[in-house]
Amino acid sequence: MDFSKLFAILASFLLVICLTLALTTLTVLRNTVEEAKQTKEEAVEAMSRLDQAMDQLEETVTAGNFQSPGELPSDKNEEPISPTVSFCIREANEKIAILNSEGHLIYLLEISPALLPREDREALQEGISISSWAELFSWIQSYSN
Repeated sequence: MDFSKLFAILASFLLVICLTLALTTLTVLRNTVEEAKQTKEEAVEAMSRLDQAMDQLEETVTAGNFQSPGELPSDKNEEPISPTVSFCIREANEKIAILNSEGHLIYLLEISPALLPREDREALQEGISISSWAELFSWIQSYSN
């Protein structure tokens, strides 16, 4: 076998390896782009749910018709809950629960804690103390932007 045939076989072999690597790289890149698109769509959907939850919470607070689960209003002339009560925000069933100072559920945000930074997820497991409505709205709004 002469040198030129050996060189042609070696060059062909290297070309096949390069093409295989190029196709593999393109496949990985395509999959990464698809995953990024899916993640973006999920994030946009989560942000939309967060905005809706904030709007609903604001309407509920403004109207003064929030009750603990299972409670029915006994009198339409009930005094609204004081705007200076404290809250606890914690994870509940893969959502974010807002509890009053007595531990009653006020509102369940349709937001997955998995979308939050690790430090916030850890804080949610222990419970985040909130001391006012303004602080509560600020906390919720910080995740809607």
